[in-house]
Amino acid sequence: MMVSMDFQDYLELKARADTAELRLKNEIATHTCHWPGCPEEVPPKLWGCRRHWFMLPKQLRDSIWSTYRPGQEIDKNPSHGYLIAAQHVQKWIRENYGDG
Repeated sequence: MMVSMDFQDYLELKARADTAELRLKNEIATHTCHWPGCPEEVPPKLWGCRRHWFMLPKQLRDSIWSTYRPGQEIDKNPSHGYLIAAQHVQKWIRENYGDG
């Protein structure tokens, strides 16, 4: 079945789609490093900025990557393992650096 659409309908539909896409990009684009107090913006799929990422022990970095599920930064549904790994990272930071 083909749906008939005039040019005005098309423009309205395109404007809504563009608005939704822009909103999604803005939500995704404003992701900051997970190190306490660090304001540096990083791509959403990354845990943190380069400086703070490499301050973590390799074992913790490996646990973050091994539990990361591609796309979790988009659907906002990280794996249970990732959440546990992230908690371990925050505990390690507190024990070794205080609150950042």
